[in-house]
Amino acid sequence: MAEAVRGSIAAPIRTEQVAHLLPATAPRPERARRIPFWKGLLCYWLMPGRLGPHLAVGTWKSALAAHTVSVLFSAGIVGYILLTNYANAMQSSGLHGIRVALARTVIELAVGTTSTSWNWVPPLLTVLLVPMAELALVAVAILAMPWCAGGDSALSAFRRSLKNVYWTTTALLPGSVGCLAVHLLQPTGLEPGLLDGAEILCLAAVSAMILVFSFLVLRMLIAGAKRYVGDPTGPAFAPREPLCDQCGYRITGLPSAGRCPECGLLLQDSLPGGRRQPTAWERHEFSPRGFLELVRLQGHILRTPAFFERLPVHAGHATARHFWWGTFLLIVLGSLVVTNLMQWVNWYAISARTFFGYERGEGVTSLVIAFAVPFGAQAMMLFAACLWAQFRLGITDYRVSATVCYYASPFIWPLTLIILVTTFVFISNVGDVLDQLFRVTLLGVDLTAAELFALVMILLAAGSWLYWWLRLCRALRAARYANV
Repeated sequence: MAEAVRGSIAAPIRTEQVAHLLPATAPRPERARRIPFWKGLLCYWLMPGRLGPHLAVGTWKSALAAHTVSVLFSAGIVGYILLTNYANAMQSSGLHGIRVALARTVIELAVGTTSTSWNWVPPLLTVLLVPMAELALVAVAILAMPWCAGGDSALSAFRRSLKNVYWTTTALLPGSVGCLAVHLLQPTGLEPGLLDGAEILCLAAVSAMILVFSFLVLRMLIAGAKRYVGDPTGPAFAPREPLCDQCGYRITGLPSAGRCPECGLLLQDSLPGGRRQPTAWERHEFSPRGFLELVRLQGHILRTPAFFERLPVHAGHATARHFWWGTFLLIVLGSLVVTNLMQWVNWYAISARTFFGYERGEGVTSLVIAFAVPFGAQAMMLFAACLWAQFRLGITDYRVSATVCYYASPFIWPLTLIILVTTFVFISNVGDVLDQLFRVTLLGVDLTAAELFALVMILLAAGSWLYWWLRLCRALRAARYANV
C-alpha cells in the first residue's frame, strides 16, 4: 500500500497545454476547372456563382478577350441604334441613310471643334475615353476586393477581382441585344406628345431592362468571385501559431487552464470555445427569429464597443455577409418609412403644402439617394479598412477584415439619416422658407439660414463618418490577434 502511494506521488501531474499550431481557418478549396471561352462569354451572366470563381482564376488572355468582345459588340449595337434614329430624323432610310447620318455627324463634330476656343477638349476626351473607362474598371475591382476575400493573399484577391470585373462586362451582350430588340419593335409614325398602348409597353420594357441589367451586374460583381478555387495558397490555408486574443503574446505550450503572462487574460478565452462565440443572428439566421435578431443586433453593435472582442472572425464569413445585406435592406426600409412620413407631414400638417412643397417624385429622389449612399459608402469603407488593417495591424487575411466590416455596417445609420434629412430639406421649399427667416454672420461671412443649415449638416456628416471610421478601427484592433 505504501509503495503504491509513493508511486502515485512520484508520477508527474499531466496538464493540458496549448497546441503548438492551430488548424487552418479555411477549408481546402475546390479544384479550379477550365471553363470554355464561349461558355463564359455567353453564359456567365446566367450563372455567376457557378462559373465566376473558375473564370476569376483563369487566364488574363481570356478575361481581356471577353471584355473586348463584349465592349465592341455593344458599341456596334449602340452605334447602329443612334445612327438609325438620326437617319430617321433626317427622313432617310436604309444603308445609304446610315452612311449619310454618319458623314453628317463627322462634319458637325469637325465644325464644332473649330468654332470654339476649347477645340482641343473633344479630341482629348475622345482619346482619353478608353483609358479612363479602363481605369474605372480597375477602381471597381479595388473596391470589390473585400467581397472577393476567400482566404488567399491580397494580391490574389485583387487579380481575381479584376478578372471578375472584366468578365462582368459580358453583361453588355444581353443588354445590347435587348436594346436592339426594343429599337426594332418600337412603334413609329405617331405624333409627338402622344402615347398609345404600344409606346407605354415599350417604356415599361425599357424600365424593366434597366432594372434587370443593374441586378445582373451587381450579382456578377458580388457573386462571381466570392469563392476561391485552385491551389490552397494564402494566409487562411496554413496552420497558425496561437496568440493571446488580447495582447498577441505567443501562448504555445502554456497550460491551457492558466493565464497569459503578459496581460493576465485566461488562455481559454483565446482558444476555441472561449469568449468568441457565434452571435444570436448566426444561430437563428434562417429561422423565423432571424429578422428579430437582425434588428436587435443593430442596436447592440451601436451600444457595445466590446462586441467585436467576442465575435468569431475566422468563421461565419458567409453569415457576416448576410448580416450586411440584412442591414442594407433595413436601411432602405427605414429610408422608405422616413420618406413616406415626410410626404404624410406634407399633406396633413398645418400649412404643409406651402411650407414643405414636397412632391412624390422628390420623395423617390430621397429614397434613391438613401439607397445608393449605404452601398457606395460601405464599398469605400470596406476597402480602406481592409487596407489599413493589412498594413497597420498585420491582418493579411481579408476574410477577417471583411467579416469585421460586415458586422460594423450598423455604424452607417447616423450618416444615412443625416443625408436623408439634408436631401429632404434641399429638394423641398424648406430652404427657401429658412432664407426668409433670418441671416447670420459667421467669422465675417454672411450666411443665409439655408447655408447655415448646409454647413451644420456637412459638419454632422463629417462627424458621423469619423465616428464610423474610429469605431471600425477599434473593431479591427479587437480582432487583430483572434484565433477563432
